[in-house]
Amino acid sequence: MKQKTLLVVDVQNEFCHPDGFFARNKLTCNPEGFFGEGKLSVKSIDKVVDNIESAIAHFRKEGFPIAYVRGVGDPQFLSKSRFERYKEMYEQGFLKDGTNSTAFYRIKPIGEEQVFTKWGLDAFSDTQFREYVQRTASGLILTGFFTDVCIDAIALRAEEKGIGIPTEIIADCTASLYWPQDKQLDKLKMLYGTRIHNSLSDYVLNNQNSFS
Repeated sequence: MKQKTLLVVDVQNEFCHPDGFFARNKLTCNPEGFFGEGKLSVKSIDKVVDNIESAIAHFRKEGFPIAYVRGVGDPQFLSKSRFERYKEMYEQGFLKDGTNSTAFYRIKPIGEEQVFTKWGLDAFSDTQFREYVQRTASGLILTGFFTDVCIDAIALRAEEKGIGIPTEIIADCTASLYWPQDKQLDKLKMLYGTRIHNSLSDYVLNNQNSFS
């Protein structure tokens, strides 16, 4: 029987660790943190990871599936044009497969929980992930980083013909990189039909009669 699956996206050192690429470089446009006061910071990222850990614990307790995707940036996995855009970052170690940069941050898959590698923004770029979702999932519960980048890409592809799987999102288990979180959540709901839950407790309440 197909079941709703918790999907944990890009909770990796490069994006989340205080010594990761984002925090270490702080990007040229955000000297006060990832993107300034009220947006991303090391502290706010850690709070999101706290919430993701709670979601993982809940899904494990209830015996429902959990899958993880991680991003890599090696040239053999990316198109030439995409790699050229990231080449300078990659030469500094950004998302080099097999290094600490691509390792999970604070979370650890266990047992039969599945791990997939994505080559760019969209997890469905991994055919094994696509086959797994089509075979086992009745829906995807999206968590991780970032709402307006990889989460958006996954929700978009999930809607397409040939996949057609509904998505939901636990809002405080995600964060936006560029756009305001509330605006991005509105976009997911309007364009992709993603169902929005503000928190894990809201998700549980909203799914009391349909947690399957």
